[in-house]
Amino acid sequence: MSLGEIIIAARKRNGMSQVELGQRIGLTGPSLSVIENDGLKSPPDARTLIRISEALSAPEILMHHCQACPIRQHIMLKQFPDLNNIRTEPSIIANRLRQEMIEGAAAADELSQLYAHKDFQTLPGFQERHKALHEQIVDAERAMEILKFELIRLGALTKEDHAEIIETQQAKCVAHGHHIPDVGAADFEFPLERRESVRQEV
Repeated sequence: MSLGEIIIAARKRNGMSQVELGQRIGLTGPSLSVIENDGLKSPPDARTLIRISEALSAPEILMHHCQACPIRQHIMLKQFPDLNNIRTEPSIIANRLRQEMIEGAAAADELSQLYAHKDFQTLPGFQERHKALHEQIVDAERAMEILKFELIRLGALTKEDHAEIIETQQAKCVAHGHHIPDVGAADFEFPLERRESVRQEV
């Protein structure tokens, strides 16, 4: 698909007219029409494409732009041939995620053993090992983000779908008393007695 066709598909997927999209990104209908019909002699500037991509929640627009970039094609890929070998198939990413999750689970097992010590922070070499184990868990998180991004890019998953999945799972957790919603920095300010009761519930 051409850049214009990708934009049209994303716009229709969002139920948005040319005029509505133009208003959101600060372009007139005719200007947007030229872009959608691939009528420009050179690709639209990056800032315009970023605005379009964000308005339509369509990262595939920027992916297409990057892949079609002449600098990438004629300079970067020649100097860095490994960029040609990046595999983006969901099956490959999912397999990589599986491996990272296995290694992340092993890291979590070791962390649980470390935390079982009363004064775990004073163990010899604790800080270095602690960081290394958390790096492995972060690798699993990163692999999950990459898979989510690729599925959204392909249209197999929308941001709304992903948000709904999170809300559904959160509701199940709350219903079973597993943890508090909106876990984050604010939890450090949560009343100590409630945090203790939550730990007991878990």
